[in-house]
Amino acid sequence: MKYALTGKCHDSSCRAQHLSDTVVDRNEIYLDLLSYCPTLIKSADGNPVQPSDPLDVQLKAAEATVENLCSSRNSKTGPRSVEETCHTLLNLINRALGSKNPYTTVFNRRNFGLKSSVKNVSATDDDEDSEADVMDTDENGSSEKEATSHLTGAEDSEYRYYEANDKHRSDIERLNVLLGTKPKDEAVRIKLAQAYFKHSRGTRQKENHDFIKLALHTLCIGIEENDQSEALWSTYIPMLRQLHDGDTCHNQDELLVLDQVVILLPLSKCIWEEVFKWNWSLEKLLALYQQLTENLMTRKDIWSAEENLENTPAILEFDYYSSWLVQVVAEHTHLLLSSKGKADAKIGLQTVLRNLSDLKKIASAINDFFPLRQSDMCSLWLIYIHLMEFGKLPATLYDQSLSSHMFGMRTGITDVIIPFKSSRKLSQPPQKLRAFFKASLQSCSFNNDSAQNSSSLLPIYSSFIKFEASLDNWEEVATVCEKLLNVYNSSENYEDEKNVWLLWTDLFIQSQNTTLVTQVFDRAVTRFPESAELAYKAAIYQINCESRDLEAAMTYLESCISALVDLEGREGLSIVVLYKLYKQLLKHDACLKTAAQLKLRDGVTTAQVEREKTYLWLSYCLLTNLLQQSDFNSTEKSHKVPDLYETAIHSVSSVEDRKTIWLYYILHLRSTATAVSAAEKTSVADQRQQIIWFKRFTSIVRRCLQSMPCVYHSSICSDNNVVTGKPSYSDYTFHNQVVSIYLECFTNGQASVAFSMLTDLMPANLPLVSRVAADYLKVRDNTSTSSLLWRITSSFGSKERCCYAKLWKMAVAAHCAEGRHLKALRICQRALMAKPRCKELWHDAAALALAYGDRKDLDKMNSQCQLNLGINIPTLLKGILQ
Repeated sequence: MKYALTGKCHDSSCRAQHLSDTVVDRNEIYLDLLSYCPTLIKSADGNPVQPSDPLDVQLKAAEATVENLCSSRNSKTGPRSVEETCHTLLNLINRALGSKNPYTTVFNRRNFGLKSSVKNVSATDDDEDSEADVMDTDENGSSEKEATSHLTGAEDSEYRYYEANDKHRSDIERLNVLLGTKPKDEAVRIKLAQAYFKHSRGTRQKENHDFIKLALHTLCIGIEENDQSEALWSTYIPMLRQLHDGDTCHNQDELLVLDQVVILLPLSKCIWEEVFKWNWSLEKLLALYQQLTENLMTRKDIWSAEENLENTPAILEFDYYSSWLVQVVAEHTHLLLSSKGKADAKIGLQTVLRNLSDLKKIASAINDFFPLRQSDMCSLWLIYIHLMEFGKLPATLYDQSLSSHMFGMRTGITDVIIPFKSSRKLSQPPQKLRAFFKASLQSCSFNNDSAQNSSSLLPIYSSFIKFEASLDNWEEVATVCEKLLNVYNSSENYEDEKNVWLLWTDLFIQSQNTTLVTQVFDRAVTRFPESAELAYKAAIYQINCESRDLEAAMTYLESCISALVDLEGREGLSIVVLYKLYKQLLKHDACLKTAAQLKLRDGVTTAQVEREKTYLWLSYCLLTNLLQQSDFNSTEKSHKVPDLYETAIHSVSSVEDRKTIWLYYILHLRSTATAVSAAEKTSVADQRQQIIWFKRFTSIVRRCLQSMPCVYHSSICSDNNVVTGKPSYSDYTFHNQVVSIYLECFTNGQASVAFSMLTDLMPANLPLVSRVAADYLKVRDNTSTSSLLWRITSSFGSKERCCYAKLWKMAVAAHCAEGRHLKALRICQRALMAKPRCKELWHDAAALALAYGDRKDLDKMNSQCQLNLGINIPTLLKGILQ
């Protein structure tokens, strides 16, 4: 009977697959396991079994081997089951192979039997003679592959579970073989060292150090061949630091190595960055910064040849080192300011500026190399003036979020801004600040070309003009602006000339002298009638000033579009006509309504219109708003102003242009309703309308904050003259401007709801967190302060950390106010891990440890304080102890 009642096939000649074909009996299981160690398999008479032997011979030999090995290990309750026997057999096989617990499944080719390519591992000394019999050919002379017997017919492509019994070991073996064939290949040597280092992470402490030492040994052999290799050294130094946890106190040999490498590679940025990560003493770290500064200031080999003036890679390399020098000086100044104080920071920066001035004199006399660009020299002087006036470095030098950079500073120096606000807040006498500005202008003037000098010195002139405006010295502001405008006009430097006009008008608005401001705007718009930015700002001023002049505003907007478009002699255009012209120029709704194409004036290009597109859209939105507020009956009123702002945001490609439109959009929405105040609500309808407006305004603000980027990448030339992306940094300046506008809608008692929403939306916005925490502390809400700062102060273990000392101090103050002094002490300890060179934080931590800590903590802190600040705790707390 071929088939059972259930459909089971009993036909022995059937060639289809059956369930019985997949069932493996115990001898096949034993043979499969023993194939991992073929030398264990012996027949009943003790003879070894060859791969070419028939399957039944191998199965009988496997049964005899298991009987011989496991018969004496039967269970006390009776004979072992197949599972128990397999478990015992696995232990014996692993012991014969020399494996260590815990045993894991290996990933060799699935053999199901003996395979001649498998390396024989003998369990006894007598089995060694049988290994040679199965390596090359069988007795008939057939090849090793032909002699291999796959007992179940499996293909060569069939694998077990893992590729190797240890992936790291497999990589190490492969790279060792490759390095043997290519001993001078640095890339292979580095990969082998990294494989050793990666394998060390999964081992015990002692084995961890052994593998790190193997990695270091591998790199040292390559360094012996080429001690100028930046790649080898940059891999070696972090591994060496990992071996000793960055400790430099008791490893004199390593100190000599680090001293040697900064001499061998004095201008390698990646090497210096790794060296700075070690736990140096304060004096040694300051000495390293001075050494690097001297290296960058005295370099001459990259800019000495005159042909480099036309060599683009050389120019990029010069810019790279110039920018790096400014960054190093800023970090050195921060270190002195944080660890020693304002006086030492001033002296350190003055020394650098004096040395640069001496180098400039020498370079000017003999036409020699000078290590800084003119713009970078201006940045250093502005940093110095900011330090003298405010006692700290400019905020634009720091990352505004959790940072992994050195001291939390940006890797690239941006524009330095000196926030002069009013004469009542100046800490230095005005005459002294004027002397600083005069000295900076003299020091940063590189040649006799007044136009080129004025263009490069514009940041200093801008700061000086703002300083004079803070003193209400408008005559001096006008004098300096006139001087710059004459220079730029004669040299046809139109972009800088327009920037001076914009600066002049922005500052004169603060004077609240409508006549004076109008005169400046008239001159600016007459000089640059095609500038949509000047026209828009002039129109906005005329509309929002006390003596509102709508006609003058329309004149400014008309002059702008008439400079771009041929109006065929039309003048005195109305709001409706200007609205249609701007709409037609921007091609708004062009796909829906067919309109005649405007003809551009002769000499005006499409690219020029695109550059003015941002403020053309803003002017269009302004005209639409005025049109809806007027008494004109026109079908053009159908467009809503918010919809136009939304369209404008998506019509520009630049991030900065979108930010500009967003700011004016938020200001427009803010102007459409009064602040949310329960006392001002007069009726239920008004309350409902105000709530609807507020919800919509909040949703738009959230979308604005979420859509605009806060993380940026700056690109400069690297050591090999290739433009690369630098590490990212966070900048929340725009976001905080929007936050300030949004918070104007709240009274003091209602701001807590907005604070919660904003900090949840931007938890890493450190300036915002600092502002909110300070507001909580003012009302003695210590619980909210602790909860807000917990996310910031608990991130000390990650690569990115909070480098704002003010936030750490506020967290400590909140806990101390609630009587949780031990918790405050732990926060101080975390703060010192993030900012180990901050004297203020050490002062707070030492005071808390002295009052509430134990003796062991105080002794440990004393040694760390001596290392990081160069003084001990009794000296630090001398005033309190007395």
